[in-house]
Amino acid sequence: MVIELNVDSLISTKMSACQFIILVLLYERRINTLETYLANIPSSENELKALKEDAYIISWNPLKGADSIIIDNKKTKDLLGLEDSFFWELFSTYPIKVASKDGGSRSLRPLSLTAKETKDCKRKYEK
Repeated sequence: MVIELNVDSLISTKMSACQFIILVLLYERRINTLETYLANIPSSENELKALKEDAYIISWNPLKGADSIIIDNKKTKDLLGLEDSFFWELFSTYPIKVASKDGGSRSLRPLSLTAKETKDCKRKYEK
């Protein structure tokens, strides 16, 4: 897995690269990768405590492992610089229509960005 580090965000928040990587893995729910990463970092518990003190981690039970960690999604999304860009990139890449076997076409997504169906797709994507 390749993770891009936003050095400006690290400097402005005084966050370590390790903490940034932990947040990316938590945000993307890559729990197995996170647990492997934490097992190889000697200071992992201190890094998690620092994220909790900075309110990126809302709750965490060290006895239950990485799966018990709950993060502040809005704060993490702001730090990572993720707005809606991933959704709109996927939405614009996904075809509007495909040819069906009977010679017609079948709609795969709404044409309008403001359609109710588009909002439903975005809501489901964010889950």
